[in-house]
Amino acid sequence: SKLVSKAADGGITALHLSALYGHLDCVQLLLDLLANVSATTFHYGSAIDLIGRYLPLDKKFATFLSF
Repeated sequence: SKLVSKAADGGITALHLSALYGHLDCVQLLLDLLANVSATTFHYGSAIDLIGRYLPLDKKFATFLSF
């Protein structure tokens, strides 16, 4: 999970970007690979915040119920 949660400049991770752009399949895959949902960036907050903000409600629940 270290590689999956590796942060780029500003602390942004693949999970942040996937959630930010609404790519549910990528979010699900990264969660399955144990990506760090608590990883925080200066601009966007935590990955879990972005999932809550940018994924539709029904998809958000489907994502969290599966892990």
